[in-house]
Amino acid sequence: MVKKLQIEAFRTISDLDTLKILTDPMRLEILRAASFANKNGRLVTVKELAEELELSATKLYYHINLMEEHDLIEVADTQVVSGIIEKHYQVTAYQFGMEKLSLADQPGSEDDKLAAMHSTVSDILEAVSRDLHSSLNTIFARVQAEKEGGEAAPEQVKFHIMKEEMFLTREQYLELIERMEALHLEFMALANSNVAEGRDGLHFSFAAILNPNYHLTYKDSNQENENDDQ
Repeated sequence: MVKKLQIEAFRTISDLDTLKILTDPMRLEILRAASFANKNGRLVTVKELAEELELSATKLYYHINLMEEHDLIEVADTQVVSGIIEKHYQVTAYQFGMEKLSLADQPGSEDDKLAAMHSTVSDILEAVSRDLHSSLNTIFARVQAEKEGGEAAPEQVKFHIMKEEMFLTREQYLELIERMEALHLEFMALANSNVAEGRDGLHFSFAAILNPNYHLTYKDSNQENENDDQ
């Protein structure tokens, strides 16, 4: 069934409750699977998601209901199948981000807010790590099969891992964000087109975190204050 509703490219999460709902590996996998189907022009049912994730549908209903309640996914259409209403879902946005300053104004303890934000980032990075591990296992197995006289292994494409620390002015930072977002949107449009037109290619995991390191920026001033107190 084709998608019915408009899907946002990006949505900012600014409340702690929604962030906590998103902070779960299973729900991140549900979003990934549903998002990929939606980009291919399809709605998904709980049954289809269960088959994709190799889980029982009963295990997913709890997560699906929470995600629908917090506007991470939505029912785009329904069908009556054997007298039962079957819901067909879409994600509400292809990507979700969080705003630290907005979360800081939310009710709740600072420890809870920090834990939720840290858990979300950790889950995203863990998902990328799992993809990398599975990818390496797959290509190593294909190479080994070729060595043993099997089908030729595909040409390998190197992966990129980068971690840099940059000292930028606020204006330079905003320019970097703007250019990164523009480049990301450009290639996401290409990716969606590739899926829709059935082109040959590879699946890629992409994660980007650009975080202001306040603990480094204000380290010197903190030390000065400590020295003044002595």
